[in-house]
Amino acid sequence: MSRLTCTVLLAALALQCAPTLAGTPVRIAVTSGGHGTTSLKPLDQSVRALEARFGPSNVTIRERVTLTELGHMLERGEVDYFISTSGVSRRNLSEGSRDLLTITDSRFPDPNKSYGSLFFTRRGSGIKNLEDMRGRTLVANHPNGPYSYLVGMGEIERAGYDASTFFKSQRFLMQSAEDVVQAVLDGRADVGIVASCILEDFFPAVSEARRNLEPVALKAAAPCMRSTDQHPNWTLSAVRGADPETTREVVLTLLGMPASPDGVRWSITTDFQSTDRVFKAFRTGVYDVMNERSFSDFVEKYWLFAAVPLAAALLCFGFAALLRRMVGIRTRELKRTLENERRLRREAQEADERYRRLLRVGLLGQLSTMFAHEIRQPVGAILAYVQGLRNFCASGSLTPEMSEGVLAKINAQAERVSDIVERVRLYARTDAVDRITTDLRDVVDEAVGPFKRNTRFEGKIILEPPASSEKFTVRVSPLEISIALHNLMQNAVDALASAGTADPRITIRIERTEERLAVVVSDNGPQLTQDEVARMTAPLHTTKSSGMGLGLILVNSIATGHGGHLRLSPAACGGLEARLILPHAGEHD
Repeated sequence: MSRLTCTVLLAALALQCAPTLAGTPVRIAVTSGGHGTTSLKPLDQSVRALEARFGPSNVTIRERVTLTELGHMLERGEVDYFISTSGVSRRNLSEGSRDLLTITDSRFPDPNKSYGSLFFTRRGSGIKNLEDMRGRTLVANHPNGPYSYLVGMGEIERAGYDASTFFKSQRFLMQSAEDVVQAVLDGRADVGIVASCILEDFFPAVSEARRNLEPVALKAAAPCMRSTDQHPNWTLSAVRGADPETTREVVLTLLGMPASPDGVRWSITTDFQSTDRVFKAFRTGVYDVMNERSFSDFVEKYWLFAAVPLAAALLCFGFAALLRRMVGIRTRELKRTLENERRLRREAQEADERYRRLLRVGLLGQLSTMFAHEIRQPVGAILAYVQGLRNFCASGSLTPEMSEGVLAKINAQAERVSDIVERVRLYARTDAVDRITTDLRDVVDEAVGPFKRNTRFEGKIILEPPASSEKFTVRVSPLEISIALHNLMQNAVDALASAGTADPRITIRIERTEERLAVVVSDNGPQLTQDEVARMTAPLHTTKSSGMGLGLILVNSIATGHGGHLRLSPAACGGLEARLILPHAGEHD
C-alpha cells in the first residue's frame, strides 16, 4: 500500500473521530464555464462533507463566478478557497494563491492530463489546420480564460506563429461557452475556441451545433475533441491568508471522500508545467515580472539625479547654439535664400520629369494590356490551325491544297501578331507619335470592338451611330486615342460592377460642334454629384485598392496632346458622362 493511500485512510479515520469545527468559516467560490458535466460532480458531495466537518452554517459556496468577479472577491478577501481551471489557479500564484487538490474521474484519471482547448469552425468552411485559420476572425469567451483562450493561443505560439497578429480580429463575448458556439453557427466569426469536452457535454450528437460544426487542427478525438495538449483538471486553491489549520482540515476532508461510481474524486496534481509554459509564453501570471524593464526602474529611482546634469548639458548646448546663431545669422539667411531658390528650381524640374515618366509608364502599361488581349486571338487561331494539320496528317487525309490553305491562314495570323508587336515596339522606343488624318468613327470602332471581345462585362456596350453619314475627320494617333477610350470604358465597367447596377449599360457616341468633335462615353450607374465628379479629376485619385490613379490623367494628357481636353459631368440618366474632345483635322496643325 502506497504512502498516499495510507495517509488518506488515516485522514478519513481521523475525520470520523474528530469533532465538528463549529464556528470556523469555509468560503469557497466556483468559477463558471469551461468545464464538462462530470468535472464538478463531487461538488455537492464535497459540500456535504465540509458541512459535516465545519457545520452547515459555516460553509458558503458561490457558484458560477466569472473571472472578473473572482478577482474582485480575492481583492476584498471575500473567499478563502476557489475551485477553477488549473490555468486560473496558476495565474493567481502571483497573488499568493496556492493549488491544493485536483478533480479526477474515469474519463481523465490522471490529474496532470485532463482538459485542453478546441478550435472549431462551421462545417464546409475549408478551415482544417492552424495555417488555414491565419487571417480569419476568432470568437472566444474571455481573454484571460485558460482553456477557453490562452491554451489555444499558446498552441499557435508553439507552432511558430505570432499569436498577437495571427487572427484578423478577435472578439470576446464575456458570457458563456454556449454563446461562443452560437456565434460561429451564426457566421459572426470564422473560428471559435472553447475548452475541450464543451461540445460533447453541452451539445448532444444530434444537435444543430454538432451537425454543423467541425474541429480544427484536431490532436485527439477521445475522450473529448481537443486541438492542444492536455492540462491538469479543475483545481481547489487556497487564497493568500487562508487559515493554515482550516486548510489542512479541508484537504483531509476532501481527500477522505470516497470516489463516486464513475470515478470522480479529489486527487493531487504533481505537474503544472504545461500550464506554466502557456503563461510564460504570454508573460502573465507569475511571469508578469518578465514585462518589467530595468530602465524604467532606473528612471523611477534616479530621475532627479539624472535630471540635474541633463539640464546643465542642455543649457550649455543652448547657449552655444545661441552664440553661433547670433554670429552667423546674416550669412546663413543669404545662403538659405539662394539654396531654396536652387532647390525649388531643381524640384520643379524633377517633378516635371517624374510626371512625364509616370505618364509614359502608364501609357505603356495600358498599351501592353490591350495588345496582350489582341495577341491572344491570332495566337489561339495559329494553335487551332496547327492542331487541325496534325489531325489531318494523323488521318492521312491531308492534301497539298489543304496544306497550302491552312499555311496561308497561319501566315496571315502570324503577320497580324508581328504587326501588333511592331506597333508596341515602335511606340515604346520613340517619343514622337505618328499621327494620321482619319475618320474618328473608324478609330472608335477599332477601340470598342476589341474591348467588347476581351472584357468580362455582363452588361451592354452600345455604340450609337452618328446622326449623319458625313465623316468626322481628325488628325490623331489612333493608338493613343484607343488607349484613352479603353480607359474610359474600363472606368465605366469598374463603376457599374462596384455599384452592382441591375442592368448595366455603357453608351459610346460621337458628337460634332462647330469647332470640335467629341467621343462621349456614359454609363447608367448611380447618380453622381458635382463634388464627386470634381474629386475624380484630382491627381492620383483612385477608389480601387490596386489602382494608381493614373487612368483619367492619361486620358486628359492624350487629349491635351491632341489639342483637346477631357470633360467629366454627371450623366442625365445616372452615372458618369466623359467627353473626349478633339479638334477637327487641320485645326491643331
